[in-house]
This record gives sequence, structure tokens and C-alpha cells, in this order.
Amino acid sequence: MDLQSLEDWLVAASAPPSSNSQAQASAKAPGALPAARQIAEAWGKIRECVQQGVLDISHAEALSLIERQHSSIHVADSHVKLLLAVLTAVRCENVELLGQARAGSTLVLSAWVRKTFLNTTAKPLKQAEDLLHVLIESACKSLQDRPVSDAYLNRTILLLGLVCSLPHISDGQRDMCQSLLSVELLARKHVIVQGELSVVLAGVGYAMTGGHGSSSVSVLSAVLSLWSLDNEGLDFRDVQGPPLRVALMIFHLLEYVGLAIFSKKNIHALAVLGAVATDIAQRTSGMSPLATKCAAVMAAAGLRRGLIQSRTGSSNSPVEQEMQRLILSLELEVVRICEDAMKHLEQSKIYPTPGDVKWKFSESALKHMHRCTALAVARSRGLPCHPAILQCLAITLLTDVLSLQDVYSAQIEDLKRPLSDVHQFGSALGFAMQRLELHVDSSLFHEAGAIARAMCEQYKPVTEEYQNRSELLVWQFTQELYIGHRTFTVLGGRPSGSGNEAVEKILISSFMTVLVFYSRAIDAQAGMQAGNLVIAEKAARALDSLGCVEFCRRIQMQDYGILVERCVSYLSEHPSAARAYVGFIPPYDNVVHWPGPSALNNMSYDWSRDEVQTARISFYLRVLPSFLSNVPEVTFSNDIAPLMFLYLQHPTEVVVNAAHALFAYFLGLESSEPSSDRVDVFGLEPAQVNLREKLSIYYVTRALETFPGVTPFDALVYGVAAVSKNLPPGSPATLHCINLLVQKASTLKPMSSGVGRQKIGGAEEELDDLGDAEKLQLLLLHLIRRVDLQVLPELLRQTAQLILGLPPQARTAALQNAFEVVAGSSDYMRKPIVIPWLQSVAYLATHPTALTASSKNESATLQGEGSSEGAGSIQGSVSINPSMGIIVAGEHRFSSVRQQQSLHSCL
Repeated sequence: MDLQSLEDWLVAASAPPSSNSQAQASAKAPGALPAARQIAEAWGKIRECVQQGVLDISHAEALSLIERQHSSIHVADSHVKLLLAVLTAVRCENVELLGQARAGSTLVLSAWVRKTFLNTTAKPLKQAEDLLHVLIESACKSLQDRPVSDAYLNRTILLLGLVCSLPHISDGQRDMCQSLLSVELLARKHVIVQGELSVVLAGVGYAMTGGHGSSSVSVLSAVLSLWSLDNEGLDFRDVQGPPLRVALMIFHLLEYVGLAIFSKKNIHALAVLGAVATDIAQRTSGMSPLATKCAAVMAAAGLRRGLIQSRTGSSNSPVEQEMQRLILSLELEVVRICEDAMKHLEQSKIYPTPGDVKWKFSESALKHMHRCTALAVARSRGLPCHPAILQCLAITLLTDVLSLQDVYSAQIEDLKRPLSDVHQFGSALGFAMQRLELHVDSSLFHEAGAIARAMCEQYKPVTEEYQNRSELLVWQFTQELYIGHRTFTVLGGRPSGSGNEAVEKILISSFMTVLVFYSRAIDAQAGMQAGNLVIAEKAARALDSLGCVEFCRRIQMQDYGILVERCVSYLSEHPSAARAYVGFIPPYDNVVHWPGPSALNNMSYDWSRDEVQTARISFYLRVLPSFLSNVPEVTFSNDIAPLMFLYLQHPTEVVVNAAHALFAYFLGLESSEPSSDRVDVFGLEPAQVNLREKLSIYYVTRALETFPGVTPFDALVYGVAAVSKNLPPGSPATLHCINLLVQKASTLKPMSSGVGRQKIGGAEEELDDLGDAEKLQLLLLHLIRRVDLQVLPELLRQTAQLILGLPPQARTAALQNAFEVVAGSSDYMRKPIVIPWLQSVAYLATHPTALTASSKNESATLQGEGSSEGAGSIQGSVSINPSMGIIVAGEHRFSSVRQQQSLHSCL
């Protein structure tokens, strides 16, 4: 942006980035430039106005044209005389029109002063210096014409400030101008704050850089008192632009003053700066109004920044030492204001529950004071660390800048009101969304990142007590954001357009703030011993906070992954911290039941559509395996397993996979208590094994309920493999799980076409081409290579029963797959059992008459002898020898010679 003046720089420095972009676009937009003839005609109209002594509309239009082109046209001395006459000699019955004309004349005169005396190295002519003295008298005289001068008061302040910065006037004239500025600033506050404040502050800046100590202090004192609360008719909303933007202008104004005055590097300059710093200190005293302190803290921080930028790096010179003393005094004033702000806020904090603290701004001026303080600290690097600064930043950022409570409460208010009232008086949520849109476009929100950075800088050096306080604030913020937004979404809070964009900006900024803060908080403990339990407890709280704001995360970040890994490593080393983290997991009842107010209870609430809650539970499911070994099995059963089994049937595949992986990891853990190995399937097992077996049965049941559909086949394979691998040998739970798989496979309809050979996890994996029934058949076949030998006979019997019950084409495909599984096995203890079994199944599958004959023989045997001990029927005709695993038909064994030779070659 082309900054031609101090006022332009103040506007650009205090505006949010979006405003600067718009200003740059408008500045680059081509506009119609007036012809030289039009400019000449406009000057002729102004000359006519001066000669007549009366202003009409045509004269005002001519002045308006000159005003719009004031930065590009040449203003001759004769033109200056005309403009001075407009200030004092021209009259008009229309007071408003006359005020506008004089305002334009003042602006053009300011441009003439810059071009003639400031932005040039040439010595001005004596005629120009004479005109300058006349200008001073005319400007001072024009201010006495009230109420006309209200329209051009702010621009006149700029003009007189420019004059004060010139070396071409006498000290008496400079003192007169500065005294007049001080008087007008104090006497006409209402007019000034409702006008162009950037030009007023620019005029003050020019005046301070050209004056001596007492005059500069008087002008600054008047400016800092503009927003005092003792001015009853003053309302911040009446000021052009938000008040925080004005506060930022004060900040950068004093930065400019510090740079400009110290550039002189003499004793006089230091005396001026010292007097300015002393006046700021008086404004930060306890007796000053809160609104005055808002301006004072911005002034102190801005002046400090200007002095720091002026340092040369040498600390030996008296000038540098004096400047360092001034910097320290200004830093103390910032700390004092933070302490005062916290003192006021301490009186309004409430304790809704034990250990929970909520901060409530009792008045708007107090909130404004915290905002100004946060902005001042955010734009000041290297401030000394102090608990008051840390608390002020944290409270402002978390309870004000990033808060969505206004939107959440407005939504509930609308739902509780009669619909007719909402239509008649307007929606509270709509008004809240409008305020939120203005907020996200403000300078305060755009400084959220800088405030978070400053808060992290203040965190490490303070004591552990205040570190814990700030951590508690961040943790409470994430809890409230999670609860509030979860309720907001289930109540139908999905704003569209700009409202949705505003909410998204807040959520993304909230996630980034939590991430940056905890990265700093956990990193701050890096120098301590890794086994420190206090750090692990911090890590547990950090993980819970990240889980609460997981729904705000939009992209994968490296810092996010590093922070999660670091927290998980602490929890894996400390069982007590891991148990504390599990305690943060929401109870099952809270997950499945309505989260909103009871008065708005919706019986159709579906937990699986609760996106905010799903993001949090998904985060827990993903991180828990990393330190699950530190969680007692009873805790897993009571607190984790219910949610894990619930989310096995969630419609989102990522969440379902995480639940399956968590269960598989749990089964793979070593038991926390010693247990004896089981000898047979009827042995007794310890309590912890019982728990795993019960969970395994329920897992397979739960997973198969939504297969096919919700349960991914890959996740089911992963879980069933864990069951077959980790349960004790001969476990009845393993047998029951196999029975469940066979029952499910038998209820699914096979594909009509044949299926080629498939391998789970192999190079030929094309599971997408398989039907659901074929997938379960393939899983059962691969279990033959995994289950223990005590369970293998029952698996072979049920698998054979399943294969022989298939249609011919599907049966052939299943046999091909079975042949591949057996041939690819290198388990020579298992093959002597499996190969005869496969031979028998293949023979029975290819000889239906043998199967029919055996059916008749088996029926006769059963009628004559009753049920045969140790034999289980297959469709009333096929039984199994548990010792050999060979399927028999009646009393005869059958095998295919070709298949027998082929399978024996695999041994």
C-alpha cells in the first residue's frame, strides 16, 4: 500500500489483513482522472467564491474536486491564499455545506505543507514561509467559529500538528499551536471521537515530534483522556471503526514518536521521551478510569517498541543506558496494568463446581481493557515474563477472542422461545451470527495467533502454580467448546454462507491455539526427567484437550503428530497418568443419550450422527493402544470396552477400523496376572482370561451383526486373527467364535459365478471381487493354519459342513481356495491332519452318491445306536474323527488319488 503520510500508515498498521487487501485493491483500481481544464475551472470557481464572500453548491463541488486530487495536483501560493480565505472570510447559510468546504480546504493545505516543507530537501521560499505564518493564524481563528468548525476540527488538528513539526516557525508559534491542540482535544471530545481519528492521531504525532517535553506531554495527556468514562455522552460504538482499531493506532502512534524523537539522539530528545513515559505512568495509576488505562497501555507498549527498534546495540553510551531505563519503566507500566486488570476480574470470577473457575466480565470497559492489554502484549516482543500478563492473555484469548458461547446460548434461547416471537422480534441466533461475522473481521481476531504466541512465551518462565492455572484454563476451554458445539450441531446449528465461514474460522483458530500452547507446555518440561509424574499428568490433560478439539482439525500437521507422540510416550511410562487419561473418556450413557438441555430433548437423537462426539471418540480409539498396557483390564472392561463395541457399528469406516484395532491390540497384551495354561477345552481359567474370552465372543457377535455393510472385512480379519492367536489353547470362546463365523457364512448367499483363487494379504489379493459369503469362507480356511490343534478338529468339521452345503459351482471354488491354503502351509504338525481332511471333503464334494449313501447309513446307525459320542453330524450324514480330522462317510474313507499325490508332495 502506498503510504504517503503518517495517517495512512496508522490506518494500515491498525487494520486487519483483509482490510489492507481491500484497500490495496481499491487503490489499484483505475479511476477517471480529471482533465487539467477541470482543475483550472475548479480553482476559478473557488476564486469566484472568495471574491463574492459567499459559498454555494457549485463552489463546494469545485472544492470537493480539488480535495479528491489533493495528493496529485500542484498547489501554488495563490491557491493557498484562496484556501485560507475560505477558512476565515467565506460565509454560507448552510452550516453543513460550509463545514465540508472548510474541511476540504484544510486537507489541501496539509498536503501543501508536506510538499513544501517536509517532503523536499530544497529550502522553501520566503513567500512560502510568510504564507505559513498566515496559515497558522487562519487555522487558529477558524476553530473559534462554532459549530461550523466541528466539521473540520480533526483535519485542523492534523494541519496544526504538521506545522508544529516544522523548524521554520518560532518556538512561540509552536507552543501556541500545541496549547491550542491540547485545549481542543480536552474540550471537544465528542466531536473528535466521531470524526477521522487517524488524522487526529497523526496530527498529535507530528506535534509531539516537534515540541519540547512539557508541550508534548500536554498533547499526549489530552489524547489519552479522549475515551475517559467520565464523559457521559460518549459511547465507543459512536467512534468511526471499532475502538480496538483506535487503540492500535495509539500503539503505532507512540511507536512512531519513539522512533522519531530518539533519532535526534540528544539530551533534549531523551528529556522529551522521559516526560512522555512519566505521563503514561500517571495514566496507568489506580485512580485513572479503565478507558484511560486502555489507551495508556497501548501508548506504553507502542513507545517501548519504538525505543527498542531505535537501539544501536551498544550499551556503554549514556544515551543507550538512559533509553534502556525508559524501556524498563515502560515494561513495568504494562505489567502494572495487567495486574490491575486481573485485580478487577478477580472480583467477578465464579466457581460453578469445585475446582472449576469461570471468568465473567462485569462491565464492557473491563473487557475492553483486557482486549487492549492483550493486543499491546501481542504486538510487543520480548516483554518480561509475569504471571499477570500470562493470565490476562489466556483469559482474553480463551473467554473472549475464541469464544462461541454467545452463538450457543442464542441458539438455545431461540428454541425455547415461541416461534411467533422469533418471527416478530428476530432470531437471537441470527443477531449472534452477525456479531460473530464482525468479530472475525476485526483486528482482535486477526491477532489471535500473536496473542497465543505471546501466551506461550510467557508460560515457561513463570512458576508451576501459574503454569497449572493456564493449563486449567485451556483444558476448561476445550471442554466447553466440545460440549457447546456438540449441542449446537445436534440442535441443527449448521449456519450457511458467511455465518458458517465465521464459525469455521473460530474453530480452526481454537485448534491451532490448543496445539501451539500444549506443544510449548510439554516442550517446556523437556529438560526435566522423563519419568516425572507431573509431566505425565500434563500430557494426559493435553491429550484430552486435543481429543475435545479433534473435530476442529482440518489438516494433518507435523507438529500435531509430534505432540501426540510425545504425550503418548509419557503415558506409556506412567500407569497412573494413563489411568487418569482413561478417566477423561466420556461415560457410555453420556455418549448414547441426548446432550442438549432436557427441555429440548429429542427422542430421535442418533449417537452415530453426532460428528463432534465421533471425532473425540475416534481420537481416543486411535491413541489408547499406545499405552493400553498401563490400563488395568477391569478398567478396560468397564470404561473402554463399552465405547469400543458401540463404535464397532459406526457408519464411518475410519472409526470402525480404530475400534477393531484397539480390540486386537488388547488381546495381544500380556495378562497383568499370572495364569495357568489350559490342558483341554473343559479346563478352568483365571478371571482375566474369562474376561478376554467373554469380550472375544461379544466382539465377533457385534462385528458380524453389521457384516456385510458397516463392518469392513479387513478389520474383521484383523480382529478374528487376534482371537485365534491370543486366546488360550482349546478355549471354548474360540470354538464359539468359529461357530458364529460358520453360521454367518451359511446365511449369506454365494455368488452365482465361480471365484478364482484368492489369498488374504498375498500378492494375488483381489478380495473386492469376492462375495461376502466367499470372504467368510476364505477367512475360515485361513484359520485352519492359525488355530491351535485342540480347536482344529472342530474348525475342520464345521468348515467341511459349510463347503459341502454350497451349490456345486461355489463348492468347487471353495475347494480350490482350500487347496491353496493347505498347499501354502509349512506347518508339518498340522498337515497330517489337514490333508486327509481335504481329501475327504474333495471326494464327498465330487461324489454326491457317496454322500447320499453315507446319509442313509448314518441315519440307520443313529436309529439303532443313538447318537455317537465324539461325532458331530454334517447335514445328518458327515461326521469327524477328532483325533485325525478326517471326514468319514459311514464306515468308509474316500480320497482322490490325484489330489492325495498332489497334497503329499507339499509335505
